[in-house]
Amino acid sequence: MKNHNLPQHVKTQIEQIKANLLPQALIPNSRLYRKANLIEAEAVLEYAKSLKRPVCRIPSSECHFSKTHTPVTRVEIDPDLIHVSEVSAKVGVQKSTISGYVQKGKIQGVKINGKLYLRESEVVRLKSILRAKAINID
Repeated sequence: MKNHNLPQHVKTQIEQIKANLLPQALIPNSRLYRKANLIEAEAVLEYAKSLKRPVCRIPSSECHFSKTHTPVTRVEIDPDLIHVSEVSAKVGVQKSTISGYVQKGKIQGVKINGKLYLRESEVVRLKSILRAKAINID
């Protein structure tokens, strides 16, 4: 964050704080980099407050932020989809095994709200993969 309207003594204080956090504060998206930017933003805010100038309020129609609440829409889950825990109980393997097959692309899964679901056709396909694997082991 670069703010050229700050007096020199405030800029030097900000730079001293950042220098104390170096070299980690120079890595973008690191925890210290974000903290250094937050410190700089807080310093700018404190300086702005110290000026004690009148606040200019703008109409909400000109602001790109809105205070309106957007309702969360619930997603109806297709009845053909089966949760991975049900599939694991039905097939007799762990959920992590099923997730691994999905990640490898051997079967297809659907993630809804961070939960993994499989279609009935994929469950049948998983069973055949597991049968083939069991035959190869024996």
